[in-house]
Amino acid sequence: MIQLRSYQTSVVADIYAAITMGKRRICVVAPTGTGKTVVCSRVIHDAAVKRNRHVLFLAHRRELLSQCSEKLTVFGVPHALLIAGTPRDLDKPVQVASIDTLVSDGVELPSVDIIMVDECHRIDATKILDRYPPDTLVIGATATPLRYQHGVRRSLGHLYHHMVQVNVPRQQLVTAGWLVPFRVLQPEIPDVRAAESPKANDYRADVLSEIMSRPAIIGNVVEHWLKHAHTRPTLVFACNLAHARKLSSGFATKGVQAPVISGNLDTQVRSDHVRDLTSGALQIAISVGVMCEGVDIPRISCIVQARPTKSLIVYLQQVGRGSRPFPGKTDCLLLDHTGNVVRLGPPDMDRRYTLDPANGCKASKPAEDTPSLWRCPRCFCLVPGDPGELCPYCAAAVAKRSKRITIKDGHLVEYDEALMMALARQAELREQEESEARTLRGQAIKRLWGVAKRFGLKNQAEIRRFVFRHLPHWEASGMPVEDFIKKVLLRDAGSMTHV
Repeated sequence: MIQLRSYQTSVVADIYAAITMGKRRICVVAPTGTGKTVVCSRVIHDAAVKRNRHVLFLAHRRELLSQCSEKLTVFGVPHALLIAGTPRDLDKPVQVASIDTLVSDGVELPSVDIIMVDECHRIDATKILDRYPPDTLVIGATATPLRYQHGVRRSLGHLYHHMVQVNVPRQQLVTAGWLVPFRVLQPEIPDVRAAESPKANDYRADVLSEIMSRPAIIGNVVEHWLKHAHTRPTLVFACNLAHARKLSSGFATKGVQAPVISGNLDTQVRSDHVRDLTSGALQIAISVGVMCEGVDIPRISCIVQARPTKSLIVYLQQVGRGSRPFPGKTDCLLLDHTGNVVRLGPPDMDRRYTLDPANGCKASKPAEDTPSLWRCPRCFCLVPGDPGELCPYCAAAVAKRSKRITIKDGHLVEYDEALMMALARQAELREQEESEARTLRGQAIKRLWGVAKRFGLKNQAEIRRFVFRHLPHWEASGMPVEDFIKKVLLRDAGSMTHV
């Protein structure tokens, strides 16, 4: 039996309290590395072994199913795997199942009392849940309880009605030795505006690959890794397969073997690479669309972000691969070649999630007395305090002519705690602005919809075209929506030229 950490015991108690209050759809949120699989396994143990309940555990990847099976074995829970190609034993009280297997036609669903959904931000389990009574207890678990719809971040409030979170500041988890701190180095941020796709959830991978595959950027990724992290077990996250191969070639020219791990790779070969990373036989690997979830390699002490993203989910899942402690590991070095830290906030930021359908995430408010930041003219690290003080990294005097948080081409800049706080504040303000913009946009859409009907449009497709034809003009005008309607759309009420 695994001994739970204090905060894990609190999470289990909060789950039971929610069940006692009659909650039937519970979302459990635990940062990467804090042991949500252990929490889930303990709840399954209590249900199956102590209360003779039947449990269905759902996941979308074999790695997640294997992890759960291993933990259940440690907890002494009888269980069976329900995966395509494996023998089935539906008599076991706990079924660890692939959701892809269950949604296949003709698959018999086990009779259960509790359904647990791992990485529930990735799985729309509606097709499964609809086949069970509506009062079936459903517990989802994730580090990032968010979803993206048409480029807008939403919560999981459409699936879950109550949230249980790890209520411990990340710094406290680091102090206790349960997580390691991050150290961030970042070069000049690449311009990825050409990869923007307004209605998409993230940048266009093909355009992003072209930008990030430029020889100067590939060279910087390789050279900075060799300079700062060549002794660290490393995961590199690439834009797509073509980009990953160019990165791999770039490392090969320096005599470094950096194999590409993707969903297209043979399952056995991929398992071999993961095994070699885990054992230390392989120093660095490049990931394309995998290795973000269900990968538990505590040895990893460097994350290289070579894939810019707008998705907080992708960002946190990637950097989380380096957050677990390991003997001799003092921190995780994040080499950010993408601007993700500036765009989405520092990885150490405490984030509070909600089931509010309009948003879902709020950064913890940083301190108001964040000190000024100055760049060391010798080592290019960022230093808090007034000019003239010694740089804590290289002992050079910070000259009075030093500039505030500017980045010199080709050099990595180290982000210390003060800068992390400054970035946290920036991220919070940016999130507030985006939330207000989403609210105003929603109000504008409703008003334009009404105007379309006023013009006599009845067909839903015509009304939609009208709304989204005029919406960009309203956004560009800078007017309140009511002024835009009066001064632009209704100035000639008898004309349909605006339609």
